[in-house]
Amino acid sequence: MQLILIAAGAIGLIVGSLAAAALFCWLLWYVFRLALHPEWGAPAILILLVLGLVGKLPKSQFLDMTLTFAVVAAVPLWFAGRAWRR
Repeated sequence: MQLILIAAGAIGLIVGSLAAAALFCWLLWYVFRLALHPEWGAPAILILLVLGLVGKLPKSQFLDMTLTFAVVAAVPLWFAGRAWRR
């Protein structure tokens, strides 16, 4: 039973982090699109990553995984933002 709870917690952490990262990337895209610069979403994610690495953000496994997934998604977000401007 303990193994099932650990597995469910790990799966919930991964799925929740993926969902939070997707929502975060969409929110940054939308906010910066209103300012007519959606490509600025990717550097905003990188700034948050640097803040997390320096220790200015709270220590949380969920936050670490969410930032990791968001950084991976920042690459296509940046290319899509540049293409949107053209």
